[in-house]
Amino acid sequence: MTYRDGLGPRWRRACDELAFARERLERLPTRVRRRAPAGLRARLDAAPEPGWFDPTALAEVERAERAVAELRAALDEAEALAAEAGAAEKARDERAARDRARRAPTAVRGVRPPQPFELALLGPPPDEFAESAEELGRLLARYGAAPHWTAYQAVEVRFEREGASYALGLRRPISNVEPGPPVDTLSLSTDVPPTTPAFRLVPQTGFDDLLQSLRLQRRHRVGDEEFDVAFRIVGDAGCVRLFGPPVRASLLAVARVDVPSLEVGGGEATLRWRAPPSGALLESALRALAALRAGAP
Repeated sequence: MTYRDGLGPRWRRACDELAFARERLERLPTRVRRRAPAGLRARLDAAPEPGWFDPTALAEVERAERAVAELRAALDEAEALAAEAGAAEKARDERAARDRARRAPTAVRGVRPPQPFELALLGPPPDEFAESAEELGRLLARYGAAPHWTAYQAVEVRFEREGASYALGLRRPISNVEPGPPVDTLSLSTDVPPTTPAFRLVPQTGFDDLLQSLRLQRRHRVGDEEFDVAFRIVGDAGCVRLFGPPVRASLLAVARVDVPSLEVGGGEATLRWRAPPSGALLESALRALAALRAGAP
């Protein structure tokens, strides 16, 4: 069979596919090729050129088609590796950015004391809140951290403990919709592995009991009666395995003062509870998040 007998279209198609494959090869990052397994790297380095084949012989055209198919398969593998490496690098960059923000000085973070217009409209924060903020500073003085204003009647302390970065926030509502004096809300945040499934842990209420008895709301139980009575897990059933004995015991210690809520997602965990600053509650909250980090996948 000769070129005139029908090899022309097949050869042109093989050349077009080869040109496109070589463009993909050129776009492939050098670091991906360098870090690829030896076998894959060899397949990429053996990328063919059109001049290697005789377009007038059927066997040569078929060899060119096979070479192009092999190169495309190698490129698919390499691009999949590049996507995985890019996702891992992005996750590392995001974690590093969060760590830098937690370690950054006040001026970089942009935190500020109450602004003049806030003071004019609302007056200075009440003495009780200032005292709570000072107590927060005393509790965390051993970490070399001090509270910084982040908004009106809101302060934050960023510190490190046992190699992990934490942010502890204290906020008091400007107006109280519930009877009685305003209650401070504390929030403790830290990083968790990005593979940790997203979920929320919220207080179990009587209304939840009613919905669950009518089978209108799903309930995941961990098998600890005291814990299951106090909390409701909002998420997939697989989240239950994260609540090992150390996590449950620490959360129940906080719940004896106020049943906290826990939100996990996007590589971060935040625990919130309503109570004045307390060394015992803070220690229990830190133990809960540390145990969660240790048990996360």
